[in-house]
Amino acid sequence: MQVFIATMACAACAAIWYASTSLAAQTQTLQAAITIGETMTLAFEPNATGYSCTVMDVRGDFVGCKADTSIPGRTTHEHWYNLRLVTRIDRPARQ
Repeated sequence: MQVFIATMACAACAAIWYASTSLAAQTQTLQAAITIGETMTLAFEPNATGYSCTVMDVRGDFVGCKADTSIPGRTTHEHWYNLRLVTRIDRPARQ
């Protein structure tokens, strides 16, 4: 009976350890090194054209972009994109 209890305790510890390691992988934050004021292009399909973005804020997995203000008299909007859905980020090359 003691061997059965010890085996069940080991199995329970293994199950708890496995659950905690898989949860940690899902809760990792993205490390894209996105900075406020940076201009980039976000694409949601690998070979599609993307959306131009001037970063105004980064909150967790979301990036907030300023709307293009080059058109006078047009209402400006904020756009928020989920970085987990982005397949490609294009940035100007650093000199």
